[in-house]
Amino acid sequence: MRLSCLIAALLLLLVSVPAAAQTHAWEVCEGSRGPSAPKLSGCRPVEGPIDPQGREIWITTRVDAPPDMSDHVLRITGTASSESWLNDAYLGSNGRPGDDARSEVPGRYDVEHHISPSAWRAGDNVVSIRLSSFHARARLTQPMGAIKIAPRRDVLLRSQIAVNLVLLGLLMASAFGFGVIHRLRRTTSSLLLTGMATAAALLALLEALPFVFAYSYPFHIWRLTGQWLLTAGFSFLLVAYSSMGLPTRTRTRLVWLTVVGVATMGGMATADLKTIGTLGFALVVACMARGLAPRRAPSREAWLYLAAVLGLAAASLAFFAELVHLLLIASLLLPMLMLRVARLGRDDLLREHALAEAASAPDRLAVTTGRRVMLVPVSDIAAIQGADDYVELVLVDGRRLLHTGRLDHLETRLPPTFVRVHRSTIANLAHAEALERDGDASMLKLHTAGLLRVSRSRVAHIRAALLKGCA
Repeated sequence: MRLSCLIAALLLLLVSVPAAAQTHAWEVCEGSRGPSAPKLSGCRPVEGPIDPQGREIWITTRVDAPPDMSDHVLRITGTASSESWLNDAYLGSNGRPGDDARSEVPGRYDVEHHISPSAWRAGDNVVSIRLSSFHARARLTQPMGAIKIAPRRDVLLRSQIAVNLVLLGLLMASAFGFGVIHRLRRTTSSLLLTGMATAAALLALLEALPFVFAYSYPFHIWRLTGQWLLTAGFSFLLVAYSSMGLPTRTRTRLVWLTVVGVATMGGMATADLKTIGTLGFALVVACMARGLAPRRAPSREAWLYLAAVLGLAAASLAFFAELVHLLLIASLLLPMLMLRVARLGRDDLLREHALAEAASAPDRLAVTTGRRVMLVPVSDIAAIQGADDYVELVLVDGRRLLHTGRLDHLETRLPPTFVRVHRSTIANLAHAEALERDGDASMLKLHTAGLLRVSRSRVAHIRAALLKGCA
């Protein structure tokens, strides 16, 4: 958890201020539609963000023609209906702007208008946009997310979409993983982690929504509200998880501190500050809680994940700022999931090994298969071969069963007829048929287990054991 606090601090330091909506020097004008292009007058520079909420506005700017005129679009992202022109060419509409709620038809939150190469002129080009927003249901500090001319295949946008979808997949996998662990463990900590991962996965889904679903701009307010509520829920669960094991009085104080902090952040006007501020405050409280817990060294996997996150941030801060909350959450959850999975596997292995040790006797080995424990007579084992963290028992009837013992340990417990023929194989010489040569290799032939490779250093010992058995 302390490593997660370090990740959070570094990420917050790297976050740049999100790009403003107006990427050009926009002016706001009085305007009306003309036969081909709009008629604008009384233009003056826009002060602050472009804001069409509760009114109809005309905005204009001048841009240079791009070197490649054949593959550009006008991209408008925001809570407004719009109509757009380049010089005298009509680019298209998004819904239908109006001077009141009855005359306006809501458009999509995100729209692209293709720009025909014939619409460009040498030198300055005039972009004119009519905007209105009467159906948003709530007022935003920055209603327009972006208005810009960009290549149709915008590398930055495509990178942002790719990273967003990757984070969505990772967080959904985390929710599934923690859910499986909770089903196996049924503990309070696993329940809290499952709730955190589920809230994070839903948050990532809402973040990716504009890229997969063309929704109308009034829905954007509900999307932002859902994002903040999920962030607030994740924050409370994070503090509850981080304060586990602390005295009840201390936990209560930390929870109330989180309530006050989240409520304060919820009063901020900007949606980004609400989300990042709420998460940042919860991280501070969680770090305070973990500061009272016993110290534990971070795992190597967690350090690797920290390096990956910082590398992503260094690669492109432009879209990193838009995804900082998801990166922070992923940086918290994924190391926790890796630690839980490793601990779960270790606990299961130790429990299975203890069960096998308890059930085993000198003349038999215990093998767990699902919920069954089989007692295998040693005389029925023809060979034992290494299989990662387990060993595989090769029985005289051809069956192969996994056992939790280690070759080195079994070699000392089994009868003298079991001899190490290779660093990964023990053979029961009671079932040996012949010691054969196969080119430069020596092979031990068993009645039921076939041929087993014999190490060069062990050939003389195996030959002597076979001769002694025959005598």
